[in-house]
Amino acid sequence: MDLFNYYPCTISFATPVSKVGLWYTSAYTASIEAYDDKGNLIKRVEGPNDLGTTEHLEVSGQNIKSITINCGTFDDLEYETQDTSSTSVPEFPTIILPVAAIIGLVVIFGRRK
Repeated sequence: MDLFNYYPCTISFATPVSKVGLWYTSAYTASIEAYDDKGNLIKRVEGPNDLGTTEHLEVSGQNIKSITINCGTFDDLEYETQDTSSTSVPEFPTIILPVAAIIGLVVIFGRRK
């Protein structure tokens, strides 16, 4: 078994994305190929081969539905959806403080009766 052989990895997205990036280490030239929903190549990017370092590789384009990664090992896959709206989830103290205040008021006014 050759330690440096690798096989392409294909990842599909349920919702199209606009950017995909990852960190990799490879003995050969690394690449990411981005495809649309019909399997047409949108863009291909390549990165250097160097087993001694970890490199970042990123591809961007419109309506990326799947990617094929060709490299030795990769980590920290990241992507951005095309949806520009943001959904913020409130942090725990933002929720618990008003709830605690209401419970406190109920207890205080409940004792007065």
